[in-house]
Amino acid sequence: AVSAWQCRKFEPMIDFLDTWIPLIPGWILDNILQQLILPRLLHEVEEWNPLTDTIPIHTWTHPWLPLLGKYLSTTIFPVIRHKLSAALVSWHPSDCSARLMLRPWVGVFSKGELDAFLINNIVPKLHLTLQEFVVNPHQQHL
Repeated sequence: AVSAWQCRKFEPMIDFLDTWIPLIPGWILDNILQQLILPRLLHEVEEWNPLTDTIPIHTWTHPWLPLLGKYLSTTIFPVIRHKLSAALVSWHPSDCSARLMLRPWVGVFSKGELDAFLINNIVPKLHLTLQEFVVNPHQQHL
């Protein structure tokens, strides 16, 4: 079952593991997660392209949070943040896609990680846009 599953079709594998969790020792579950599941997820995340992929990554990574939470934050999430950062290089604040792309990660990435990501990738672009913004009190119609 593990060798045939597709990461983006996560339900069968999560259902399979949920069925067996009450019956197997924790160390065996950890071994399955670390040696079989996590490497496949990592490979799929490394192949993911946030600019062209039609399936949002959070739809197939977030369901793993209950089982892989501690592992995701140290292996998978840094790769996701790096790819999101690269995707935002040509982003302009007038485009709402960044908000849609980042919203699912609020509460998933730690506050510190999310703050650092926003400070490095969003705030500088907002700053540049605000610098270009012209305020003329004589032409304000309130």
